[in-house]
Amino acid sequence: MKLIRKIMRVIKLAILRLKYDYEALEEQQNKIFRSIGFDRMEALELLTAKYKEFPETEDLMSEHHALFAATSLSRDVKTVLEIGTYSASCSKLLSVLFPRAQITTIDLPDDDPVFSDTYGRDEEQSRLDFIERRNKILDSCVNVNFEQKNSLELLFNKKDKYDFIWVDGAHGYPIIAMDIVNAVSHLGRDGLIFIDDVWLKTSSDDANYKSTGAFESITELKRAGIIDFWLIPKRISFPHGKGSLKKYIAKVKHSDFTKEKYHTLP
Repeated sequence: MKLIRKIMRVIKLAILRLKYDYEALEEQQNKIFRSIGFDRMEALELLTAKYKEFPETEDLMSEHHALFAATSLSRDVKTVLEIGTYSASCSKLLSVLFPRAQITTIDLPDDDPVFSDTYGRDEEQSRLDFIERRNKILDSCVNVNFEQKNSLELLFNKKDKYDFIWVDGAHGYPIIAMDIVNAVSHLGRDGLIFIDDVWLKTSSDDANYKSTGAFESITELKRAGIIDFWLIPKRISFPHGKGSLKKYIAKVKHSDFTKEKYHTLP
């Protein structure tokens, strides 16, 4: 069965490649950026310069980098929250794109079982090497505060508000739903949230990597009139821009109803 599935996957990818039009996808992506008030090409130019100066920031590159860069070009961001530090390459990118902002990034403690059991960190030496590389990058950031705690603890400190929040922790339900609700409650009045790996549908869900939980959560929050959101394809390069591998970054902001009703938001 595994061999048959592998063969079928190769055939599907071959068919997809025949009709894959990257130029058309890029044109559509540029249009999506413009529709949410961003200039993608200007953002990519900025990223090229930052990647050259800080090569570690290019790690795990996708369209979320362009969204971050576009935000830095159009907004005065003073406070940033990152949920899910991982290797800290994104923390570094946020640091250089928003050099005047105070950035808080949170991730699980190094001795948390979930930290040890995910992303290939189950072997001790690999885990220690990962931690060393991460900490080296964090130490190079002059405006980043690293907090090692469960993201669910954000529930207890809602007085802190942020201009920009990046949600990139566990991607499965129920954690992603809780992270999103906490992010909305910590978002400043006119702030933005970006959420990684939003799947509209998937053949299988898991607690950490792949789930429709993010999409279902923001859909319900919008239905309740609490937020507005937009979906931006995470990648447009082959084969991720079409078909079953396509996923999204969500851009989220408070709805006008929320701003009016909860006018005490900073």
